[in-house]
Amino acid sequence: MDDYEDDVWFFFQNCWHLKDWLKNDSAIDKGIRDSVESDVHKIEELVICADLANRSKHLKLTSIRVDANVTKRNVTIHTGPPGEGYGEYNFIITRDDKREFDAIHIARSSVKKWSDLLTSYGVLK
Repeated sequence: MDDYEDDVWFFFQNCWHLKDWLKNDSAIDKGIRDSVESDVHKIEELVICADLANRSKHLKLTSIRVDANVTKRNVTIHTGPPGEGYGEYNFIITRDDKREFDAIHIARSSVKKWSDLLTSYGVLK
């Protein structure tokens, strides 16, 4: 469980901080680099990533966007013959308007949103 939770936090940190990489990559057109910051703040999934990334890095969230936080951790253990049992971990994210999201859904959607954004910039083809 600890390894899985670490992976969840690492994903959200890296997903959000991709914007910093893009902003500082001189191989990318300056117009794109200038647009990245404002564009990512318009995408709900990436703003959720921002709050989760910064909350996990700094313990206390000081730059609140939508006050996203992991509020539930569900664990389901499937038993079976030796070597066939497994566990499922489901994290639920709640934001300031009380809407709840599955962390895996936010992660997958964030990857898609980044892909769409980078494609619109012409960085991905």
